[in-house]
Amino acid sequence: MEASTQQLLDEAYRLSVVEEKHREAIELCRKALKIEPNNYRIQVFLGMLLGDHGTEEEIMEARHYFIAAIENAKTASCFCTTWPEEAAIHHLGAWEWARENYLNAALFFLIDSTLCNNRESARCLNQLLSENDLTMVRELKLIISRILEEQKSANKSPLPTP
Repeated sequence: MEASTQQLLDEAYRLSVVEEKHREAIELCRKALKIEPNNYRIQVFLGMLLGDHGTEEEIMEARHYFIAAIENAKTASCFCTTWPEEAAIHHLGAWEWARENYLNAALFFLIDSTLCNNRESARCLNQLLSENDLTMVRELKLIISRILEEQKSANKSPLPTP
């Protein structure tokens, strides 16, 4: 009997996280995508694995999987999540940051932190803005502070202060 995509993903996760056998986890994710090519969770996890443990060519391929996951998501709530293994927008930001595409990274983190309320993206955005001299830092900080002010006055759950 052939394994289901969920079983393959579970095994890939176990191999990567518990046993640190990332190459084997990558191959299981690729196998799962052959069975179910538009599976959001597998695309994001494979992108994470490739970005963190792939060859130079695979690291570049990782971005493709984050974008494909967003394109194939059944609903926006799939990618507006704070669960690390499913936060495609956050991982796009991290991927761009690792390539020193700071403005791209900042924009992905800004989208994920404001529209999806991802606190990790807000933390990364704050760190990115404080560590790098981006031409738009002042403007981005202004926008973030205005949003935070409005959220506080409307009794919404505010993001961490920049």
